[in-house]
Amino acid sequence: MSDVNQKMLLITGSATSGKSYSLRNIRNKEKWIYLCTENKPLPFSSKIGTGGNFLIKNYTGNPEKVVPLLFAIGSKQGSISSSDGSLNLDFKDCEGVILDSITLWGEDWRSKFITNAPKGTNTMKMWGTYADTVQALIKACAMLDIPVIILAHSTEITDDITGEKYTKVVMKGSTDTNGLEAYFTTVMGATVMTLEGEQELPNNPWFTITDREKKKKKKHVFQTEASASQPKSKLRCPDFMFEDELYIDNDAQLVMDKIIEYFGL
Repeated sequence: MSDVNQKMLLITGSATSGKSYSLRNIRNKEKWIYLCTENKPLPFSSKIGTGGNFLIKNYTGNPEKVVPLLFAIGSKQGSISSSDGSLNLDFKDCEGVILDSITLWGEDWRSKFITNAPKGTNTMKMWGTYADTVQALIKACAMLDIPVIILAHSTEITDDITGEKYTKVVMKGSTDTNGLEAYFTTVMGATVMTLEGEQELPNNPWFTITDREKKKKKKHVFQTEASASQPKSKLRCPDFMFEDELYIDNDAQLVMDKIIEYFGL
């Protein structure tokens, strides 16, 4: 078994692209810790998908508590209660962790410790601390032996030289040099596909269209890798995990199952 967590998934996308919605089919939600940094409810009820509720812990305004919690989960010692007190979970029984989103977590951290820091704070030093904290977060996730799903907002960037447009997760600071995506083997891009017109739709086992989607004439999907129109995209997955399929269903559980199958975990 690898000493680095291979069950890590980064889901990127713009607002309303379906990042959080992709979590609806996660199994045994009550054994998953959902770290909320956006102070907003999930876009589906406990009756949607596989049903049930995540153990939700809201860390909006307290971004510094996220990394210590991840290391605590890795120790398998202790427990956690949901913010509303309705659920409790021993760390040894935790089946997965979700961070929604790392982008807002980063903004929250910078706002609290850099932008609104007390007068006299060495902000240059705090930028270094911020970079170290991002690295610590990734390290804590990589040390876990359970699935980790991290959601991130992506932004469209235009290459200054070629004029090519592509999307990336902007974290600011030194983390932005290589890009957050560089720390993940599997990076899915959440987007919305229009079902109108005469375009050829994907034909693969992981792409299905429901009657509801036909009626609405649109479908939330995952893009699995860079496309011809955006060759600099940082989306990717292990070679042949989804063969040559560019678009699949917007389903985080489907992707996690493929990751586990692919690596034989």
